[in-house]
Amino acid sequence: MNRWIAIWASFAVVTLVFLASSRADDKAQNNPTIEEIKRAWRTREEAVKSFSAAWKVTHTYAKGSLLTPDMSETINPQKLLAPTEDMTFDARFDFKVAPKEQQKTRYQFHWQTFDPLTSKLNPLITIEVFDGKTNTILDNPESPQPISSVKPGGYSLSEKRLETRPLILAFRPSAMPLDDMNPNTLEIIDEKAAFGNARCVVLKSKGSKWAFWVDPLQGNSVVRCFSQSKDGTPRVIIDIDWIEKSGVWIPKAWHISQFWLDGGLRYYTTTQEVDIALNPDFGVDDFELKFGPRTLIIDGHETGKAMKYSIITDDGQKKDVKVSDLRNDGVYQSTSKVTIYAIWTGIVALLAVAACGFMAWRKGLLPFKGRAK
Repeated sequence: MNRWIAIWASFAVVTLVFLASSRADDKAQNNPTIEEIKRAWRTREEAVKSFSAAWKVTHTYAKGSLLTPDMSETINPQKLLAPTEDMTFDARFDFKVAPKEQQKTRYQFHWQTFDPLTSKLNPLITIEVFDGKTNTILDNPESPQPISSVKPGGYSLSEKRLETRPLILAFRPSAMPLDDMNPNTLEIIDEKAAFGNARCVVLKSKGSKWAFWVDPLQGNSVVRCFSQSKDGTPRVIIDIDWIEKSGVWIPKAWHISQFWLDGGLRYYTTTQEVDIALNPDFGVDDFELKFGPRTLIIDGHETGKAMKYSIITDDGQKKDVKVSDLRNDGVYQSTSKVTIYAIWTGIVALLAVAACGFMAWRKGLLPFKGRAK
């Protein structure tokens, strides 16, 4: 009898020790404070002064994700359904970020745009460069008539892209450029949220649509970035996989899903390959954007004033022009009539796309390159 009592007593002691140890480990590993999470972010940010990343993705537009017959005539006058079925293609991206004190970025992507009239994909190459004050965007630099736009702003447009958000969350978390969120006001709203096999801490700022799932076992890294409407309908979900290299947690893959206002899936993107270099030495040319001949430059740098237009001639000179001049023959002796007509057509198309894009934004029909609300 005494023997069994001793055995049960020993078992009880071992159980209590195990439970106490588990609770201690659970608290240490799964319940960090907001200060501990921010400290981990700052430590990583201080260790990664600069970085470059290159990655490939598979992108899928869901059926009807671009145009539906029930859209207004302004957006869809022909009442088209586009695409008529799920459409998938591959794309690739490059992103370079200089040290914080320089505030320079360069973002380039090789994309496919969908033409609803022909149901075909057309290649698009876009380069965005930020010099600390101004964003300069160049579309299709190798085309006969490239178009560039210059936009003012105190932040890099490329840092607001959904495609680059995992990298910003990893290496620039103190300045997450989300429209309605201040990283300094983040609070813990859930200490034991399940995400896959992990138990995460969920962070959110009061009044923000964005929430972040943080995994303490992966360096307090954000494994899910989630945006929702006021009624709780998901708008954007970004899931991030991490890997530790040389003591630094870095993203190794991510998946982006964007949804319609009613919760229907609009598109999803999955990374295939991610190559990240930490603290590379950049050259001067890495953050310069050079314009080739016949590039049309639309400069809206002076806020509140009329846009300025200029063109790069065949001999590499930059000449200011008026929109009306682009319709005339012989504005530049080095520029042919066909070139001028094509440039003018491009301006008209650009303005039309901008108008449609604004209407789409107002209706919540946000294009992939735009900002997620």
